Amino acid sequence: MNIQITNALPILITPIGDQQCQAVDLRKVHEWLEVKSRFNDWITKRISDYGFELNVDYISVTQKRVVENFNNLETTVKDYYATLNMAKELCMVERTDKGREARQYFLECERVARQQQPKLPQNYLEALEALVVSEKEKLALEVKVKEDEPKVQFHDDLQSQGELCSMNDYAALLLSANGIDIGRNRLLAYLRDAGYLMKGTGKGEERNKPYQKYRGCGYFRVKYNMIPTGERRCQPYITVKGMKALNGEIIEHFSRDESNVIPMPVKKKPSSLADIFAPPQKKRRRR
Repeated sequence: MNIQITNALPILITPIGDQQCQAVDLRKVHEWLEVKSRFNDWITKRISDYGFELNVDYISVTQKRVVENFNNLETTVKDYYATLNMAKELCMVERTDKGREARQYFLECERVARQQQPKLPQNYLEALEALVVSEKEKLALEVKVKEDEPKVQFHDDLQSQGELCSMNDYAALLLSANGIDIGRNRLLAYLRDAGYLMKGTGKGEERNKPYQKYRGCGYFRVKYNMIPTGERRCQPYITVKGMKALNGEIIEHFSRDESNVIPMPVKKKPSSLADIFAPPQKKRRRR
C-alpha cells in the first residue's frame, strides 16, 4: 500500500448513525484530489448532486479553528467525515488519476478490515465445526489448569510459609507440588553433599550450618536451639529465594531414582471427536 496516500488519507473509526464505521476526513480527500474549487462549495454540491444522507453516509462537525494566515484569528469551520463508500464515490466522479488511486486505496482498506473480522458460521456444518474447536480449546485449557495445579499449590504454599521455611516444611512442599518423596533427613544429606551445608562432626553446632557464601546471597538463614545437655544445635531455614534457586536442581537429582517419585495425577487429553462428545460411561456394579 502506498505510504504517501496512507499518510495523506488516514482511516478513522467514527460513529456514523448507530454504527462504528471506517471513515475519512473529507477535507483531506479534497486536498488529495487537488480540487480547484473551495472545500465548502465542493462538498455542498456533491452532497446535493448525489443525494448523500447525513448520519448515514457522513457526519458533520462544527468547531473553532485558528487561521494562521490571518493573524491567528479564530474562526468556525465545518468538517465532514464520510464512510468509505461515500469517499469511493466522490473519488470516482472526479475522473482523475488521483481519484482512481484514492478509490483503490479505500477498497484495499475495506478488504483488510474484512480479513481481520472473525468469520461467522454460514451453515450447520460450519457451526458444528466451530463448536468442536471451541470444545477442544475448552478441554485443553482444563487439562492445562489441572497440570498446573501442583505449581500453583507450590506457589501458594510458599506464600503461606512467609520468608523462611524449615527443612521439614520444604520436604513436604517438594512432595505435595512435585511428587518428590525424600523427607527432611535425605534433603539435609543432599544439601550437605552438594556443598550448601556444612557436614561438621557428629551433631555439633557446625553441622547443617549453611556456608557463608549461600547465607550471604540470601538462600539460607540460621537459628540455634538449646538442647538439655546445654549444647547448641544449628537449624537451617531456606528462604523463598533459596527455594526458587535450588528447586530445579533438587528435583532433577532425586527424579533420577524412580523410587523417590510419586506419580502426579494428570487428566487425559481428548484424542478425537468421539472423546469429546462421548457420553460418560456408567460404572458397573460388582456382583
